[in-house]
Amino acid sequence: LKHGALIWERALEKNVQAKILSDNRGQQHIQALGEIYKVVELLRLSTKLYKPWVLLSVSDQQQLYGLLEECVSLWSTSGLEEALREMSENVEPGLNNAAKALIASI
Repeated sequence: LKHGALIWERALEKNVQAKILSDNRGQQHIQALGEIYKVVELLRLSTKLYKPWVLLSVSDQQQLYGLLEECVSLWSTSGLEEALREMSENVEPGLNNAAKALIASI
């Protein structure tokens, strides 16, 4: 997620995000990053719900929590969520539905 967010931030700096979102591979890239973030959110919610279990089974809980929070921060500040939303509204019907479902699940 960190690497993907960095790539997206560079795309924004170079003002090529529209080109990326219009390309099938670019759309797949953004959608894959959304799937990664979905897993991060599931892990983050699980660590809150099952905190006693996590405390017993993870040797460095602070590192785990730190990584999850870093991912949340990257997702919210990189513009990836907005890209996924834009993609869900403006691309081919097949990808459009998948992107909408992904946004709803996050």
